[in-house]
Amino acid sequence: NQEITSKEICEHFSCSRSYMSTEFNKYFGKTIREYITELRIAYAKSLLTYSSLSVTEIAYCIGFSDANYFSSLFKKLNKITPLQYRKASRK
Repeated sequence: NQEITSKEICEHFSCSRSYMSTEFNKYFGKTIREYITELRIAYAKSLLTYSSLSVTEIAYCIGFSDANYFSSLFKKLNKITPLQYRKASRK
């Protein structure tokens, strides 16, 4: 749920940002930010399904400081809102 920067990742692995970006994209076919976002959204789906946390609480739990941005990004990636996803996943 914390902000992860490419600088921190590069420091951890002792490499340059350009090298890390290139290698990450080669291996995963996406940017580091896209990958982290996908992980966060996957965790949000789990929380929506198995917890009673509000959408705002889930947004904060997974590292978003703006619940509205989280909801719009969730809808963009999943074609439904977080509340619609919750309802559908609990049937």
